[in-house]
Amino acid sequence: MKTTLAMLCFLGTAITGFSQDKNFDLSKYKFPDYKRHEMELNFNSRGYNRDQSWEEPSIGGNATTEKGGWADSNSQSNLGLSYSFESVTRKAIDRIYSSISGSYTYSMQDNYRQKEKNFNPGFGWNFGGLKDYYLTEGKFFLEGFTNVGLSFSGTKKTIDEMVDLKNSQNSFNISIGVGGGFGRKEKVSDLWQAYYILENLRKQQSLARELNEDDIFEFARHASKLKNKRFFDFRLRKIAELKSLDSILHKQGLIKDADISYFTTLNDYWNFVEFPDRESGKVLKFWVSPEYWTSYYKSLNSSDVTSTTTYFKSNLSFESNKQLNLFWERIIKLELANVTLADQKKNNTIEEPKNLFRSAVSLNYGFFPNTRTGLHASIEYAGKEQSTSQPSGFQSKFWRNEVLVGIYGGYYISPQLQLYGNFSLSHSFEAYHNGDHKNINYNLGLSYAIF
Repeated sequence: MKTTLAMLCFLGTAITGFSQDKNFDLSKYKFPDYKRHEMELNFNSRGYNRDQSWEEPSIGGNATTEKGGWADSNSQSNLGLSYSFESVTRKAIDRIYSSISGSYTYSMQDNYRQKEKNFNPGFGWNFGGLKDYYLTEGKFFLEGFTNVGLSFSGTKKTIDEMVDLKNSQNSFNISIGVGGGFGRKEKVSDLWQAYYILENLRKQQSLARELNEDDIFEFARHASKLKNKRFFDFRLRKIAELKSLDSILHKQGLIKDADISYFTTLNDYWNFVEFPDRESGKVLKFWVSPEYWTSYYKSLNSSDVTSTTTYFKSNLSFESNKQLNLFWERIIKLELANVTLADQKKNNTIEEPKNLFRSAVSLNYGFFPNTRTGLHASIEYAGKEQSTSQPSGFQSKFWRNEVLVGIYGGYYISPQLQLYGNFSLSHSFEAYHNGDHKNINYNLGLSYAIF
């Protein structure tokens, strides 16, 4: 706990360490109202088939031979359908999401003496929703949310066409939460893009008059509304967007002579840039949620197992996203969470700890030197209680500390090609068994879209 307090003091000092440096007041910017529906269908199938055979001398050393070898195959198919809805107004924020997924895996191994087959079907459904209702604009709000999940999985194994193993497992969970808080975060990525477009048009003397703050905000809101329109044809979408942007610039009186230089700059900073999600604002929130889990396991080779568990979760969090200027942002997150075991019924005798506490704090700086590059550096600390099984069959708990330092970023080369990478160092330690763990992770890659 002392380590937690030290990290909180360090981040409290960091909060006041920078001032906002830009030539317009970001706190005045309000993201426009919008509604967005999205639906996505995913399907994939993969597999392999291998076969090897040979002849080998029969047992006993005579001249006859026996056929030997093996064959195996595997196929897996996955189908998923997801839907999401988001509505943002000054009074309320609504989010609804749902997904259905199915999978089927078949595998076979045959060594010419024994043939084994495995069948593994699976199904999952998830539905959730969240609503933030603001009592005062951008300040006090009430929150309600819910999540429901259902899953099914099964296994059937046959050896020489005789059933050797067959089991199935069903699970269901539901959680309903209520809470409230203070503050609101506004999306500002479109604001930065609008600023880049107008500033570059100003530099090349394509504007008919001087820019002001309202010009930037109006153009940014128009850009946000454009991005939330749905098109099925990508080419038609880009044509409609550029025509609309040109129209609003003329309406604002910023453009009089639309020459080729103006159009190429507008097209370049609208279609050939990569702006990461950036937000501005602070949110302090507290919520509580009961959560219920039940599962049923049935097998031919063992007794059925039924398990039901009820948790009571509570969470206090604070997040501050501050845009220091056009190139820098600072994100601070604090969280205190607690999970209380309210009720548990199982066939076995393992008893979970009644209470588990978690705390976390992180500091992240983002650097965006241009419209194609984004870099982030972060330091995170988490202190949490974890459970461990004892020989007696009961579970005890211990305190674990984790520190993570990471750097990650990406470079937008073209609409088809992007470079990305990350590097992180983590160190965790606890008194339990004098545990001490250190990890280094890195990833560097290229992403190429064929079409």
